[in-house]
Amino acid sequence: MFERKNRLSGLLDSVKAHHRLEIACESAVRALSRAPTTAVSIDGLYEGIDLNVPVSRPRFDMMASGLLKKAETLLQSFSDGSDKFDVVLLAGNVCDMPSATNLIRTKLFPDASAGRGDVPADEAVAIGCARHA
Repeated sequence: MFERKNRLSGLLDSVKAHHRLEIACESAVRALSRAPTTAVSIDGLYEGIDLNVPVSRPRFDMMASGLLKKAETLLQSFSDGSDKFDVVLLAGNVCDMPSATNLIRTKLFPDASAGRGDVPADEAVAIGCARHA
């Protein structure tokens, strides 16, 4: 959309622009977990042109729906029934997506408990690796 609007090409070929866009999008996911709308804003994203895109939670859910469906299919093929899981611990950026957490807790693993409240979601992988090492 940005390339088409500004008549550019090669935006994603630029490592710097791609990295800045990735960081801004991760920040927007976190913001959407707390607010109904946010904006992805980057000054001078590519060739000096600024990016400012408003994003609402429903629009984000619509854009992420294909990815969530693939994840749902993968988890369903892996689990073969939620009775094998006592606890589901969500970790990383998926915890910031209400649609993903809702899918996992209500549809895929409804009988499993939500996990431990003493483990911060952003630090769960690091704590697990430290305990395993």
